[in-house]
Amino acid sequence: MTLNRTKHINGKAITLFGFNMKKKGKNRTLYKAIDESALVYKKMATVIYEHYLSILDNPISSNENNALSRAIKDIPHAFFKGRSPITNAQAHIGFDLTITIDIKDFFGSITDSMLASHFSSDVLDACFIDGTLPQGLATSPVISNIAMIGMDQKIYTYLSQYTSVIHQESSLRTLLNQISKTHNENEAEKNTFAYTRYADDISISINLRKDADARTQSTAIIKSISALLAESGFKVNTKKTKVMLDTGGYRIITGVAVNKHKIKATRKTIRLIRASMHNANLCKAEGLLNWADQIKRAM
Repeated sequence: MTLNRTKHINGKAITLFGFNMKKKGKNRTLYKAIDESALVYKKMATVIYEHYLSILDNPISSNENNALSRAIKDIPHAFFKGRSPITNAQAHIGFDLTITIDIKDFFGSITDSMLASHFSSDVLDACFIDGTLPQGLATSPVISNIAMIGMDQKIYTYLSQYTSVIHQESSLRTLLNQISKTHNENEAEKNTFAYTRYADDISISINLRKDADARTQSTAIIKSISALLAESGFKVNTKKTKVMLDTGGYRIITGVAVNKHKIKATRKTIRLIRASMHNANLCKAEGLLNWADQIKRAM
C-alpha cells in the first residue's frame, strides 16, 4: 500500500511522498514534497511563521497576562529564528536543580483540531495527514510551536505558582528561631525558575530552599507537568525523564553541559571528537568541533 498522499493547494494537485524510516529501533513515517511542491510548502511555512510571531506579540488585556505573554515568547527554542539548543541550555544557568521531560510521539500527538482556531480548513487539510501533524513537511515545525502555545502557558503558570508557594512557606524551624527579615529576603531572591522547550524536550530548572527535599519537589513537578500534558492529549516518555542536581556536576540540557555559572561542551562531545580524529573521520570531527566552538562562543 502506497503512503503517498495528494493535497490540493490553490487548485493545484500536489503529491506528498511518504516513506518509512527506522530510527533508534522505531519506524517513523515521513512525508516529503519535492521540486515545485517543496517551494509551495516552504512559502506556506514562512507565512505561518509570521502568523506565529504575531500571536506571540499580541498582548493580553491585564498587566499580569502581559507579563505572561512576554514570558511565553521566551519558552520555545526549536524552530525559532535566532535560537538553538545552546540558547535553550543558557536559560538554565544558575539553578540548583533541572528536570528534563520528553513528550512521546510529539508530532503525531498534534491534531488538526488543536489548530482549528488558527487556520482555515484548507490550510489544515494541506498541512495535516489523517488529522495529525506529519514529520517531514516544511510547515510542521512551526505549526507544532503554535499548537504548544496554550500548553506552554499552562506549564509556565503552574511553575510560577508552585515556586512562589514553595519559597514563601515558612518551616517550623524558621518560626521557632525567628529568622531575620534579611534571611527571608535572600530566600525570596531565589524564588525563580526557568522553563524552556526544544520541540518535544521540556527543561525545567528551579532553586531549592536550604531545607528543601529535592526528590519531593521534583516528583511533584513531574507529576503535575505529566497531568497537564495528558489533559491535552500528550504522553510523557518516562524512560527519558531526568532529574539533575547542580551539586552533581554539570546538568546536561539539549546536549550542552550547564552549571551555576556557564555552559560548555559535554564530556560525550569531547570523547566523540577524539574518537573521530583517531579514526580519521574528519567530517564528523569537523562538525563536532564546530558545535563545541559554538557553545564556547555563546559564553
